[in-house]
Amino acid sequence: MADKLIPERKQLLLDFISDPEIKQEQHGLSSGPDCFCIEGAFCEVYRRNNPDKGHWVLNPEKQNCRWFKTPKELPYIGEAPPEVWEWFGLEMGVSPKLKVKGEYLGLPTLNDTKGLTFEEFKKIIGEQL
Repeated sequence: MADKLIPERKQLLLDFISDPEIKQEQHGLSSGPDCFCIEGAFCEVYRRNNPDKGHWVLNPEKQNCRWFKTPKELPYIGEAPPEVWEWFGLEMGVSPKLKVKGEYLGLPTLNDTKGLTFEEFKKIIGEQL
């Protein structure tokens, strides 16, 4: 079972992925200022609340792909950095695994392989984190 998110920060995430202006991305953290995978959504909420502790970096080889960079880490390409998870209250500093249809799966798998929508993530994150 995953750790629990800090309730106020969890609500910031749920509000963010509920915004109709925000589009869901697959196979990358972000492709633009309004398009994110679920881990990219965590990064963007973190960035908006900690503007001096994280920013987006364009992938020099693929202009429609953005990486997330924090002062402590190299740019993260396909996952959120530990600081993001820690800010949300996940002690281990890693992406949580959530139980879906009897299996525990990571957020990237649920987003990219299983194709969960932000609407489905809202329900699962609301219940499990």
